[in-house]
Amino acid sequence: MIWLLCAITFLAAFLLFQIELIIAKLFLPAYGGSYLVWGACVVFFQAILLAGYVFAHRLIEHKGTGAYLKIHAVLLLLPFLFFPGTAIQIQNHAGTLPLVLDIFMRLLTTIGPVFFVLSTVSLVTQTWLAGSHLPGRAHPYVLYAVSNTGSFAALWTYPFIVEYFLTNTQQLNVWRGSYVVLVLLNMIALKLLPIKQQHRDKPQQPITLGRGIVLRWLLLSTASVVMFLSITNMITYEVAPIPLLWIIPLSIYLLTFVLTFKPNPWYPRWMGPLPVVMMAAGMLLYFQVKLAFLPAAWAIIIFNLALFVLCLYAQHELIKNKPGPGGLTLFYVMISLGGFLGGFITSWIVPLISHSPVEFLWGLALMGAAYPKKWVRRVLAALAAAALIADGFAGPHKSLVKKRNYYGIYDVFDTPSGVRTFVHGTTLHGIQWADPARRFIPLGYYSPLSPMGEIFRNDIFAAKRVGAVGLGAGTIAMYGKGDMAIDFYELDPDVVDIAQKYFWYLGLAPGPLRVAVGDARISLAQAGNVVYDILLIDAFGGDSVPFHLINKDVVKLYRQRLTAGGGILFHIPNRYFDLGPVLANIARDLGAYAAVKEAKQDGITLRTFWAVLTWDQEKFVRLITREGWRPLAPEQFKFMRTWSDDFSTVLPIIRLDELWGSLKYFKWF
Repeated sequence: MIWLLCAITFLAAFLLFQIELIIAKLFLPAYGGSYLVWGACVVFFQAILLAGYVFAHRLIEHKGTGAYLKIHAVLLLLPFLFFPGTAIQIQNHAGTLPLVLDIFMRLLTTIGPVFFVLSTVSLVTQTWLAGSHLPGRAHPYVLYAVSNTGSFAALWTYPFIVEYFLTNTQQLNVWRGSYVVLVLLNMIALKLLPIKQQHRDKPQQPITLGRGIVLRWLLLSTASVVMFLSITNMITYEVAPIPLLWIIPLSIYLLTFVLTFKPNPWYPRWMGPLPVVMMAAGMLLYFQVKLAFLPAAWAIIIFNLALFVLCLYAQHELIKNKPGPGGLTLFYVMISLGGFLGGFITSWIVPLISHSPVEFLWGLALMGAAYPKKWVRRVLAALAAAALIADGFAGPHKSLVKKRNYYGIYDVFDTPSGVRTFVHGTTLHGIQWADPARRFIPLGYYSPLSPMGEIFRNDIFAAKRVGAVGLGAGTIAMYGKGDMAIDFYELDPDVVDIAQKYFWYLGLAPGPLRVAVGDARISLAQAGNVVYDILLIDAFGGDSVPFHLINKDVVKLYRQRLTAGGGILFHIPNRYFDLGPVLANIARDLGAYAAVKEAKQDGITLRTFWAVLTWDQEKFVRLITREGWRPLAPEQFKFMRTWSDDFSTVLPIIRLDELWGSLKYFKWF
């Protein structure tokens, strides 16, 4: 009957991690696609996991496993009063609370109860097994490996099966049905697998553990979570905040638990001093990424290899120093507490006190502090301190201003060639000549020779009013005229502050301007009777894909704000995702015409891609016959399902050639 406990443990963990991914994706649009939504959600998950572990630990310790199982049966039914018994309602971020705190409160009122119940299951089944008559009761830790296997399966089935084939609504409905199955399995187990009579109502006897070993459990678990979250931040910030990329570091973290907590732990001899070497080398790798020496694909591979080695070491040390059955619940409480602290440090503290992703260095320092040999700890501590000091000076330039908030890391600096540059992570947000005589010339993606510049220069849409989603440095303000107004919609007030204080475009604009701070979709929906001849969508900072700004439902809103002969311009320069097919299918479903054009890097113009959607056939014909735009034929993309508020997946649009090219042609020296 041990298979029944395995099934319960596996399914509970599967549901736990599936709802993490589902709810985090649902929350992204409400917070402007911030790359820290996932990190903020993880803090909540770790906090509720800790609460569940402490709750189960205290009750099992004082009442015994047999008595607790009766409470467990009631707890399983409690979530039906909330979700999954009721629908999830997600409102947009009002801005009254900090982003991470706001996410925490909303998660607490949506999936908090069911997540709390699921968080107790693994601990309960392990103590259940330990107190049963089953042959495997001597090694209950094997169920923790089963639990992590369920989590691992949930992560990898989500982007490739669940997200790919099901809408968000369907995902929630399938999840609800699966939770009912979990409840039924528990009720069957309660009937078939009673606790041994002599232990049924007898509380566990508390055991005495040294402070040193308990502190080491805490350090190792904290360091592991800081490591995987810091690497997640760097990956999703650089590429895109999507579940497909969230799962890579988290899967590695969970895999190391599976390998080390199974009956015959896997920790090969060749590991030897490798973790120590990796801790030291990791500090150098950090600066490689910070200084942009490594392409994103190589950074993803190398950092995840380092994560695997370090987490495997940490989990090996945990299982090697595990307590007997009497200390099982305390052991998991400390692991959970470390997970919460790691998430809290990475997602709540560091973004407020640092201008760089320094949490990675903190993770290495914590990992080193848990190493058993004192001299190794001292050497690693010295290296970590030196790296933290060097982090304040590392960079290819002297910054005029550097900011980090919940939307990213911003850097403004002047180059030797006399150009002021605005960078978001590793993505260029805008450039401008520092020379007063040339400041009025739009540069980069928005130069007069770019596809966007050509449309304004040739006045193809006879624009009298323009709406621009995404401010950047304010470059397109230079295309305004006395009879043409430009309205900017910018999510992040720090970007507005930077554009006004450190760039001159807004001050030199020849036409009237207005800047609205807040989520563009909400602002446009509340814009009353305002209509535009051109809507320019350029909110793809950090190579991320804000799904709520490029899908069929939001394009319907854009059309409501567009004149009959107007056009929607999309800046789609993403290196790793081809958004052309997405726009082609949207145009097909909404009866629009779609075209794209690429600009090569040349002088004041940077390589970039622009797409246009219009319902005016005459203007579309002009674009493709006289202006060199290439039509997007939707029949080429019949394999792709149209994106909407309820459905999106990046699998069909990944630029495998770009990823492979960045790996193949990168020169190490």
